[in-house]
Amino acid sequence: MQDSLGVVVLAAGQGTRMKSSRHKVLHPIAGLSMIDHVLRAAKPLVAAHTVVVIGHGAEQVRTHLGEAVTYAVQDPPQGTGDAVRSAQASP
Repeated sequence: MQDSLGVVVLAAGQGTRMKSSRHKVLHPIAGLSMIDHVLRAAKPLVAAHTVVVIGHGAEQVRTHLGEAVTYAVQDPPQGTGDAVRSAQASP
């Protein structure tokens, strides 16, 4: 059932290996940011909810995506499983 399908995009990581002040999911690849590629790939699923889990650099991601998605904040970051739990708590 499509009305029960949800998409969770994990975008809370620091990206320390990127050595950049730009949030890692905002780095461009082939003309689009990484997160835009992910959201574009998920769009055909017609999910009832798309939640982007943010943490470090949250404002950069919010500014980039605007109100197109629902946000869940992972604070403090405690790994991937915790990020998914953060998404479950979002409206």
